[in-house]
Amino acid sequence: MELLFALPWTHEILEHFQSTHGYSLVKYLPLLFSKENSFDAASSPYTEEYSYGNYTKSGSSIHSVRFRQTLSQCYREYLRYHTEWAHRFGIQYSAQPSYNQPLSFVRGASSSLPPYFLTLSVE
Repeated sequence: MELLFALPWTHEILEHFQSTHGYSLVKYLPLLFSKENSFDAASSPYTEEYSYGNYTKSGSSIHSVRFRQTLSQCYREYLRYHTEWAHRFGIQYSAQPSYNQPLSFVRGASSSLPPYFLTLSVE
């Protein structure tokens, strides 16, 4: 199943973010609605983008980068939970780690055994 979204989110993301980075993300939420955080990073979900605060050398908001780090951590926990659940019942589990999502693919892939990789070819 593929979901289109303006911003990936989970109920506890703000708490995870604050415990990991030591500050509240609420003030920086408008920065997160950007192309780099959207589904497949193809386009910005809205016509307006905001900029304030600190930025990396590549031009990404440091708060947006930290948000994706936190989201990737939550995603690894999600994969770990489902993998362990499936193994408890003797079920094989595989996933497309971070498919078209602004998450760390390599870290996601290492959390799910065996990962499912999709190869597309165009004629």
